Amino acid sequence: MPGKKYLRLIENLRDNYFFYSHSTEGIFTYISSSITTILGYSPEEFLTHYSEYMTDNPINNEVVRHTELSIKGIKQLPYEVEIYHKDGSRRMLKVQEVPVFDKKSKVIAVEGIAEDITGIKQMQAALLQAEKLKAMGVLTSGISHEFNNVLAIIKGFALLLVEKYKDHKEVNDKLNIIIKSANHGAKIVGRMQDFTRTEPDRTEYAPVDMIVLLEQVIDILMPRWKNISQAD
Repeated sequence: MPGKKYLRLIENLRDNYFFYSHSTEGIFTYISSSITTILGYSPEEFLTHYSEYMTDNPINNEVVRHTELSIKGIKQLPYEVEIYHKDGSRRMLKVQEVPVFDKKSKVIAVEGIAEDITGIKQMQAALLQAEKLKAMGVLTSGISHEFNNVLAIIKGFALLLVEKYKDHKEVNDKLNIIIKSANHGAKIVGRMQDFTRTEPDRTEYAPVDMIVLLEQVIDILMPRWKNISQAD
């Protein structure tokens, strides 16, 4: 358990952090009260094996390895773990821990700090999704343009053939189906382009007379410069 002089600091870190200590068997022996704010459990409820509330997220496969190495006395880099909140939701934690040695350099416990990074992860996922949608929009826009060109060629030649074979009803019927399909395809492309189209930059620029602008700046700053020079 942390020393008394740090206890007040630890107990007041309620929003994003909680401190813990567990034995070499992996059983928590101390949990700061801020765990209630972060995960909903009371400290007493969490005094179990560290794996008790871990989710089935594959990221947790590395947690056992990190903990075993900590117990062996090897300090670990920060790692992530996903834990069930008491309400059943999932929380992502960033954990940093260190082994605790006795006077004979034997590991007697592991102490650590866990930070709730759920919000950060959600924000990162949202930004990644936005980037994917943006890239998809650019790709769709390019494909739509090329597809429109293909449809225009198909429709153009079909119209020429209609004129050439206007006395052949069966041929005309089939050509009209081609033209109708091309028109339908063009409408689909149009909807795709509407979906991916971004608003044009409507910023308006106006010419500026730099000499006039500088004169105005000098007029504004002149009293201040005068006061500074007189003060010197």
